[in-house]
Amino acid sequence: MERRIAHLTGIRRQQRQQLIQPLTAYFEIYDEADDDAVVEKRWRLWERPEQSGAVLLSSVFHFEGANDADEAGAIAAAQASIQQVIHYGLDTWNYHVLPAGATTFNFALRHPDAAVREPDDSVSLGLSNPPRASAAAAQAAIRETIEHLYTHYSAEGFHLVEHILLRPQRGPDTDPTAPEPYPGDALLARPSANPDTASEIDPYSYQVSLIFPSGYARDFSPAASNPEARSPVPPHRFRDRELRRHVERIVQQSCPAHLRPLIYWVDRHVSEQSLPFPEPIPETATDISFEQFEAIYFAWLNTQLLPGVAAEAAIAARNQMILAMNALSAAPPPL
Repeated sequence: MERRIAHLTGIRRQQRQQLIQPLTAYFEIYDEADDDAVVEKRWRLWERPEQSGAVLLSSVFHFEGANDADEAGAIAAAQASIQQVIHYGLDTWNYHVLPAGATTFNFALRHPDAAVREPDDSVSLGLSNPPRASAAAAQAAIRETIEHLYTHYSAEGFHLVEHILLRPQRGPDTDPTAPEPYPGDALLARPSANPDTASEIDPYSYQVSLIFPSGYARDFSPAASNPEARSPVPPHRFRDRELRRHVERIVQQSCPAHLRPLIYWVDRHVSEQSLPFPEPIPETATDISFEQFEAIYFAWLNTQLLPGVAAEAAIAARNQMILAMNALSAAPPPL
């Protein structure tokens, strides 16, 4: 079912994996080596983690901050350029094969808007180096770069949760002499469509949830000054309302008739640094970021798939997963 939904919605990711990768996993921002005292940064995209393998793409220009010593500003400018590369680097028509010599070729990634490229139409977001021996080799390198960016930075995909796997398996301890009585497993709580009951009587049977990143980010930190402000982030396609309707229709058509699918579009967090993951979910949580959900989801999934997991660890992971699902149910619907 997951592969069918992915295929029919244009999601090229065919395996279950973490959708959100930190920029530093494959991108490196480094100092430009020159003789002046100005802080200047460049970036490059590596083939493998920890800055290893081949360099697939690198910045054409260096980036500076508001003044000569503004390192944070230079890094922010480089990060903004990387976000443009992630945005436009997923489409083959934004790449151009260029002659690098008499018999060699490389390729450039360009912004699709000609107005942005003015006054010099040759200005590129990124450039491949070293040159390839033929135009065909350069085209193959373009396909490799697109696949690399899509796999690690498109954020396109979803996570599926079978509710029956979250059913309670242990009640509260009844031994009054226990030093720390166990209060019992956390319970799924979904708002009920029946006005006579606050929550569904059975939120476990014949139900699955599909959690998609929304294509927006906002500040989930407790000290957020404007927690409702949203900014566009990958996956950029998922902000389109028509695409969302198509996805929801495909999910309905792809699910077996006995299953009720629930779909969530969840915002990402605005920063990779300001909110630690995974972070325990309190029982009163009414909102959760996609990154936090994803961390909890894979921690729980590992207890389901890996043999020999300690019972206490499995219980803790399941309880956190239930609280995360409850937070999704309690969160306001996306715009």
